[in-house]
Amino acid sequence: MHGKISRGIEVFDASAMAQQLGIDQSQLERLYSALGTQPHPAAPSPTTKPVDVVTKFFHAWNTKNLDELEAVLAPEVSGRNPLREVTLSREAMRNAIEQNMAAFPDLHMEIENIVCDHGVVAVEEIETPTFAATGATYRMAVSCFLRVNEVGQITDIHNYWDTDTYIRQLKITRDDLVEIIGHTKGAGHGQ
Repeated sequence: MHGKISRGIEVFDASAMAQQLGIDQSQLERLYSALGTQPHPAAPSPTTKPVDVVTKFFHAWNTKNLDELEAVLAPEVSGRNPLREVTLSREAMRNAIEQNMAAFPDLHMEIENIVCDHGVVAVEEIETPTFAATGATYRMAVSCFLRVNEVGQITDIHNYWDTDTYIRQLKITRDDLVEIIGHTKGAGHGQ
């Protein structure tokens, strides 16, 4: 080897490169093929937009696609809501979300507004689920703030909602609410 690079991986945004070269994606792929190489498939796009990552997270939650949901989570995720604050591994967060999905099997989160600044995505969403334990439903506005790192993974999920509205619509007590949130390890309402 004697100080020479024997193999290197170049990470770039293929669509931006094709656009800058004035060619389409298939022409870029043919160029790489002619050079005897190809874009590295496992490399994250350095231009992954945080809004796209968060939109994918909400879509995965709404469609109950746990694999897709887990794919956008960082190895460790910080979660916060009105009742608790947790830091969980990706796998533990997936398990907590799965428990939340069992408690609220038809939970749907409709994004009303979404904005991003420096990797922090603010979402105003409307939740409409049924609580499996009682059959009660609610409709509630939730404010979510999700931080997306440079490789397109969610590192923080902070959600805020009116607990009184939640309690009133589900016809539960504050103690019930604490138990629900504790059971799902804080992974309620988009986290």
